Amino acid sequence: AKTVLSYAATWDEADLSAFAEYALSRGITVAYPVSERGGIMRAYAPDGPDCWTEGILGIRVPDILRSRLIEPKEFDMVLVPLVAFDEDRRRLGHGGGYYDRYLPMCVGARFVAAAFEAQKLQEIASEEHDISVDAVVTEARMY
Repeated sequence: AKTVLSYAATWDEADLSAFAEYALSRGITVAYPVSERGGIMRAYAPDGPDCWTEGILGIRVPDILRSRLIEPKEFDMVLVPLVAFDEDRRRLGHGGGYYDRYLPMCVGARFVAAAFEAQKLQEIASEEHDISVDAVVTEARMY
């Protein structure tokens, strides 16, 4: 991948900061989601390590004044946060629907979730608008 949408992990999510450092050292563009009022999400690549702020959901996000907007069609891979998943790669998100609205615009990108095996459930109920991921990677295996 040349352009990746990652996320700044909260306390209950897999921390992808080491991946981001690795990707940046290889010249890969790493962007992060910025949630806006009205359920809109955009992605920004911070210009440097000091270009961060707190977003409307209390999550660490790029400062949009010191970051570059990345359009959804530019992503090769999207790392998707989740609360839970099942073996069929259905995911339970945080309930805002931000990713379910954003992912369809990421034409050509692969969707990968990083999770802990403890987040795996027998089955996740899903609705028509729910977006599954192409893979879930845990500390034990890949689904």
